[in-house]
Amino acid sequence: MSAIKSTNMTGSAASAFASKLTALTGLLRKVLLFSPSDDRVYPRNNLSAAIEKGRVSVSFGSKFLSRISIRGTKEYLFDDARYPLPEDVASSAAAAIRDLGASGADVALVLPGSWVIVKKVEFPSTVRENLSDVVRYEMDRITPISPDEAYYDFRIIGEDSGRISLLVAVSRADTVSPYISSLGQKGIRVGRLCVPLPKEYDRGPGVSSLAKQDAPPSVAGVYSSLGSENNGLNLLRKGARVQEKTPYLVTLLLLITLSAMGIFYMAAPLRVETKRLRDISAQVSAKKEEARKVELLQKDVEAMASEIATINNFKPTQPVALNILKEITTQLPNTSWLTRFRITETTVDLEGYAKSANELLPKLEASKYLRKVEMSSPTFRDPKTNMDRFVIKMEIEGAKKIEPITPQKAEAPKNEKK
Repeated sequence: MSAIKSTNMTGSAASAFASKLTALTGLLRKVLLFSPSDDRVYPRNNLSAAIEKGRVSVSFGSKFLSRISIRGTKEYLFDDARYPLPEDVASSAAAAIRDLGASGADVALVLPGSWVIVKKVEFPSTVRENLSDVVRYEMDRITPISPDEAYYDFRIIGEDSGRISLLVAVSRADTVSPYISSLGQKGIRVGRLCVPLPKEYDRGPGVSSLAKQDAPPSVAGVYSSLGSENNGLNLLRKGARVQEKTPYLVTLLLLITLSAMGIFYMAAPLRVETKRLRDISAQVSAKKEEARKVELLQKDVEAMASEIATINNFKPTQPVALNILKEITTQLPNTSWLTRFRITETTVDLEGYAKSANELLPKLEASKYLRKVEMSSPTFRDPKTNMDRFVIKMEIEGAKKIEPITPQKAEAPKNEKK
């Protein structure tokens, strides 16, 4: 019994040591890989011009050591019955830059809420690494605006049960571009398009400052522009994301030095623990019955691992959903489009429009991923679009529905004779 208690105490001590080591490693990583140009410490200035009905409000702010401060605000009034013209906004921004001493600051344009479509959409979590491409591909379905005719951006607002939730904001390019062009003619380069968010979304990551309901839109634009670049919305980038590079070379020498010190620091305790483990191992070896039980448990673990490996082998046999989507996109002619796409473990359902629905069947049947392609309902000619509306169902080649495996109860080991 004393040997078992000693083993438990040693295991607890080892777990506590591993937990502390993990925490220390994480802290060292943050310190060693911290960049002097990090957004949290690098000083930045921003001037945000907000287009409002009857006026243009302009705010100038700065950020240093994660602290954002508003250094000045200007307001320019126009006809209350309309939004200011592009040249009005450009003149107002130029005057504000001169009056507020904001020369050289980053410039953001805050759009009116009526110019922006804000939608919450969901996608399978499997497309997380390709969200920019997926949002662009699905833009026609999400909004009535095509991606080539829009300024847009998205932000992840949740992920649960294999689904990822996005907040997508879209504005028409033909409405916004004249303002960007007029500002450019004044020598003002717009680096960001900010949007007013609905109240249920204005407290998320990167936009916590927008929770100030009484703040003018231009002030909210400064906080949004100087906040986290990864979490804020910027319609000008059209959903593009830039992977941040870790500054390894600057801290390599310090990392080597600290690693050597850490090894020296841990060497002495490890020698003590190694001796204690040898003593405990000798005591465990003396207990043959306990050792036999450990061996039986090890066999059970191996058997369970084999079952898990067998179950996992089923999944690679299923074609990847994105591969199938890409294959269908390649096979369909450019004159057709989809309004609905549904994929299960073994089947794919398509709905959409084409100049000739019958010509789609042989194209899809020729795919290496698909078989048994057929119309699931009659096609009809849409008089408005002069296109055939089709509903096609097909099976995925080689796909099998995965049946749950009922675990078998392991036999109890027979008692050995002494």
